[in-house]
Amino acid sequence: MNRKTYQSGFVVPPIIILIGIVLAVGITTIVYKNKTTDNLATQPTQEATSSANSQQSPTPTPKSTKTPTPAATKAPTVKPTSTPTPKQSITPTPRSTSTPTATPILTFTPTPTPTPTPTSKPKPICSVTVVPSNSGSAPLETSICIGNNSNPYQSIQQELVDYDGEGNWNYQGAQYGCHSFTFQNPGTYTPKAKIISTSGEESDTCQTTVTVN
Repeated sequence: MNRKTYQSGFVVPPIIILIGIVLAVGITTIVYKNKTTDNLATQPTQEATSSANSQQSPTPTPKSTKTPTPAATKAPTVKPTSTPTPKQSITPTPRSTSTPTATPILTFTPTPTPTPTPTSKPKPICSVTVVPSNSGSAPLETSICIGNNSNPYQSIQQELVDYDGEGNWNYQGAQYGCHSFTFQNPGTYTPKAKIISTSGEESDTCQTTVTVN
């Protein structure tokens, strides 16, 4: 330890320095205790004063600060595992390919002139006459004459004659007039005839009666 020397040349011994430090610490401690005692003595007075002041002027109530309530944490809802429904495969309907129909061009078709139906001519009318008589004894020789009683008169192109009336045409031809025929056996006979005009009209059947004794 070095010794400290003052300007006057006096050297301070270490013991004196130590004593000075102890005295300084003791004085500081005493001063601190006194201050503490004074503070405790004056504290009731200050509390009384503050109590009186609080009765005279109400202290404004500080606004309550609301602490925001934290939002309740919802527990995550566990969705049930569902089996996915398979999507239906829709086959697209093909569009119908239609061929556009062309509008037909209207053509004028002339109305045909009806062909007039020719008016049919009336049927010819025939007659049968037996000469010399319609009765007699067997064998009876006669002439069977075919007549044309048409009005107006129509030209005849063919005759059909059944001499005895048995149902067979004994003559078919262009001969017009009288036909010789002999009735061999007794009985009643019905000679018949038809005539056909040159235009194709056919008459009804005409007939007469012959009696043979």
